[in-house]
Amino acid sequence: MLTLLIETSTERGIVAIRKNDQLVFQKALPFGYQNAQLLLPTIEEGLSDLKCSAQDLSLIASGIGPGSYTGLRIGAMVAKTLAYACQKPLIGICSLETFVPQTSGRFAALIDAKIGGVYLLKGDYNQGKIEYLSEALITPLDTLKTWLDDVEIVVTPNASRLRPLLESQFPHLQWEENSPSPLRMGFIALERWKMGQVNNDLELLYLRQTQAEIEKQK
Repeated sequence: MLTLLIETSTERGIVAIRKNDQLVFQKALPFGYQNAQLLLPTIEEGLSDLKCSAQDLSLIASGIGPGSYTGLRIGAMVAKTLAYACQKPLIGICSLETFVPQTSGRFAALIDAKIGGVYLLKGDYNQGKIEYLSEALITPLDTLKTWLDDVEIVVTPNASRLRPLLESQFPHLQWEENSPSPLRMGFIALERWKMGQVNNDLELLYLRQTQAEIEKQK
């Protein structure tokens, strides 16, 4: 079973292909919010390396946010186009679920929301298993104490931006700057496919209004 994995919600985009339970292709996109522009060539590279085509895929999974509006739209468009053209099932995965700590403990996955706040998902990681303790949400920096007081680890795609803002308030936190985990993505995709949770419409998880939506309400 070949599964294509796409995640472009943050500066650390990835493309991976999983065959059964093993990653057979994995490549990080260039760091930055323009990384999604190289998404399709990277997918083509992976398929070429494996000497197969998009028709050989069994399943496509894509991050659905929250995160960069442009990155999400490009990733979703490519995933939906491939799924439609090749008649393959499509799975949407909350992008915060793709960030996994390296060490066990209570953790929070954080993505900079760029508006004086963060996207957050809180959980416990123990012996390779994750139990989530919150829904994905957006919260201002000045209310993070509610969420982070009992957290040991913060995992984020860009600690260099968030850590200086939070370190003095939360000196106990262990910071991990990670890329999305294709292993975690592959696991979630397969579990949801088995449960019939296919989402070929791929509704994106923005958690906040776009500027266009705000202007429309004025």
